[in-house]
Parts: sequence; structure tokens; C-alpha cells
Amino acid sequence: MKKGFLLLASMMMLGGTSVFAQGEKEAEKLREDISKLEKMLQTKKDQLKKMTGEESIEDKDNNEEQDDKTAEDDKINGSESVILVDDTDFYIAFKEINEKEDSFFGRSHEIVFEIENRTDEKLMVQADTASIDGKMIDPSMITFFQEIGSGKRADVKMSIMSYDPKEEIPELKGDLELEINAFNFKSLESFYTYDIMLPLDEIEINQ
Repeated sequence: MKKGFLLLASMMMLGGTSVFAQGEKEAEKLREDISKLEKMLQTKKDQLKKMTGEESIEDKDNNEEQDDKTAEDDKINGSESVILVDDTDFYIAFKEINEKEDSFFGRSHEIVFEIENRTDEKLMVQADTASIDGKMIDPSMITFFQEIGSGKRADVKMSIMSYDPKEEIPELKGDLELEINAFNFKSLESFYTYDIMLPLDEIEINQ
């Protein structure tokens, strides 16, 4: 009886090994078939691209993702300064844009410039004429003024804020065009004007 059990167990083990080996062979064949199909599919894609000049859906998706990433990487971030004016009288550079939220006044934009007065007199730097995306901004929304001493630099903030709860501030899109004036507040004899343009769509805005 014991010998019978041993014989039966041996037969079952041999049978199991045979089934396992057969399964491995079938799996290997499936892998080879899949590899062949993938190569055939790639060949067909290449033929279609040559015939029509069209990209496959997969290629389009990959390219669109890459384009989006490139566009995002190309944006001017908050750590970069962009020089706008650099002459004997003034140095003006864009530094950053901040979106702000106030419980009373609501949403506002803050655009920061670094300005150096290279003249030999103290001057007031001011701006109240600006447009965004081709539309003029109400001067009452703009706050931009700073007194800068001779040979000194200052971070000058331009705020765009609505004091009327019914009036919305403009969205930051398109180009910001701005006229910056500098003058001697006491004599009004010295007067400097600079036309500035910032491509807002290319700038990373700090929230």
C-alpha cells in the first residue's frame, strides 16, 4: 500500500513538472509573438507617417506634453530679473509679479521693478498710464511712485487694485504697456520718460 502511494505521488510530480514546462514554453511563445506584433505596429506607424506626414495619436500626445513643458520652462520665473532700461540716466529691471488677496479690497496685482537713479539729483519715479492686453487701465487703480536718491536703487512696486467692489481689475494676459516718468519734484525741470512693455503670458506669476 505504501509503495502504491509513493508511485502515485511520483507520477503526480512528474505530471506537474511536465505541465509547468509546457506553460513556460507557451508563455515564451506569447512573449515572442507580442514582440513581433510591436515591431510590425511600429513599422506600420512609420509607413503611415511617411505617406501622410501625420503623427500617430501617441506621438501627438507626447509632443504636446513636451511642448507644454517647454513653454512652462520658458516662462520668466520669480528669481530672474529682466533688464528693460539700461542707459546713462536709469537702470530699470522687472523682478516679479505677485497676486494678492485682501479681505477688504479683494484681489490685486503687484508688479515689482528694480530702478536705479544714475543722475546727479534726487528724482520722483511715477506712472499712471498703463494698459493690459490692449485695454487702458483706469488710473485710479494704479499706484506707482517712489522717490529715489542720486546713485541709489529701489524696489518700486506697481499695484493694480480696484477701490470699487463692483469694478474688476484686469486679468494678467497679453502685454502690459507702461509709461514710467522720472522728474525733480521741486524744480520740475528734469524729466525722463520710458515706455515699458512686459509679455505677461511669458511670466510666471506668484500666487
